Amino acid sequence: MIDRVIVDNLLLVLIDVLGLWLAGWVYLSNRKDKVNLGLSLMIVTILFWINFYHFGVISSDESLSHHFFKIAGASVFVFFIAYYFFVVRWFSNRKGLYKILGYVTLVYGVLFAFITFFTDLIITNPQMETWGSYPVFSRPGWYIFYGYVGFLTLVIILTSINDYMSAEATRKRKIKFFLFGILTFTALNLAFNVFAQIFFNNYKYYQIGNYSTIILIGFTLYAIVKHELFNIKVVTAQVLTVIIWIILFSRLFVSRDRSEIIINFIALVLMTVFGILMVRSISREVKQRRQLQLLAKELKTMSERKDEFISMAAHELRAPITAVKGYMSMIMEGDAGEIPDTVSEYLEDAIVGSDRMIRLVNNMLNVSRIEEGRMVYQAGTVNLMVVANSVATEFREEAQRKNLSINIIAPDDLLDRVFVDQDRIYEVVGNLVGNAVKYTDHGSIIINMLNPNKATIRLEVIDTGTGISQEEQKKLFQKFERAESSIGKTIGTGLGLYISRLLVERFGGKIGLVSIPGKGSNFWFDLPLNYQTTD
Repeated sequence: MIDRVIVDNLLLVLIDVLGLWLAGWVYLSNRKDKVNLGLSLMIVTILFWINFYHFGVISSDESLSHHFFKIAGASVFVFFIAYYFFVVRWFSNRKGLYKILGYVTLVYGVLFAFITFFTDLIITNPQMETWGSYPVFSRPGWYIFYGYVGFLTLVIILTSINDYMSAEATRKRKIKFFLFGILTFTALNLAFNVFAQIFFNNYKYYQIGNYSTIILIGFTLYAIVKHELFNIKVVTAQVLTVIIWIILFSRLFVSRDRSEIIINFIALVLMTVFGILMVRSISREVKQRRQLQLLAKELKTMSERKDEFISMAAHELRAPITAVKGYMSMIMEGDAGEIPDTVSEYLEDAIVGSDRMIRLVNNMLNVSRIEEGRMVYQAGTVNLMVVANSVATEFREEAQRKNLSINIIAPDDLLDRVFVDQDRIYEVVGNLVGNAVKYTDHGSIIINMLNPNKATIRLEVIDTGTGISQEEQKKLFQKFERAESSIGKTIGTGLGLYISRLLVERFGGKIGLVSIPGKGSNFWFDLPLNYQTTD
């Protein structure tokens, strides 16, 4: 008997400390939130329930024990009001019939709580035993009490099951904790608070059913934490800190001498200070992490909107630019009559500018397609030398206007068959050669092709331009990144090299550069020979 009382008292103190702290923390974390309010009210009414029931059990005064049991019984009605509104009305957001049922639950719950507390119509004089006392229900009181509790429990369980069946995968994982807590709570209460009385006339372990409310609150809280209303790291830190405080505080009363009391008191003070600092530190960390997550989410949204705008703008620009180029080409060919040489030179420059603009627009559209997985590839066996010759022919006229030469160097026994999309690899070579022409003011451009090994072909575009510093090289091949030394000299978006990297990697290769400021650059990419894909 003594051992059981000691265990019950210690367990009750632990539950009270943790429960009051949890109720206060949940409520103060967001006073205006109904879910927080509901959970706090549930915890407080549970503490009333199990504490006053415990006082009734251990009290040797029959009248006092009777009053304790009535307070506990009234608390049960209030608890189920809070639990119904918490699960059905606030968390599940049920309306219509559930709203009406909520008002009925509230009215009858308050009415039965008053009847229980102020009269003996539900709970009569307790039965005193050697191990303690237990409440005795009147015949109608027993049906009212367990009928009300059983009906609301059934409604809550069915509502949670219905939510679980219709919820998406993420919410299902959260609702199942509700269900586990409710079902465990219900099973233990049926076993120790109902069946043990009806079939075995045993009230000795009634408190086990009462203590099962802690399981209910625990899994409910965990479900709410998973619902992202609270943070599990903060909760865990605070719970562990409070438990350590309780243990250290309890040691003060079992110390054997003054020196041990002083040591335990110092340990308690130090742990109190350390615990407060630790919890505050974790809270700040969690708050900062939440802010970073929100900022990251906002940046992602802005980036997506920017990409959508660029894609839309590029799509709308391509048609008029192509039309302008077409009309200028017709004028150059004499369709509108003979034109002076000076006008012809201006038109040639305008056509070159139009080509650049069209390439920029196409780059912006291709980026969107590649990143979103909408790019369609028509892969086949391609001779890379054929592609290099076509690109050199395309840019040779533009290079000549800058007094630049474009030459291709390759060994006679070059192996150049690769499995790629010819249009896409043409785009890669075109980007590299086009950049070399744009950023080289004098000298030459060499397209060098070789086999570093028997399984690979390398294509190098070597220019005699200004070169790129080591710091700037780190930024290249990234989205919207350009070498600072080239900005302002020519138009560009910083997408060409980024697209080239994506395409080369898509075909199983790699891309890079070697550059020395003042001595030009060597942009290269490797592709596997006879590469095939199932895509």
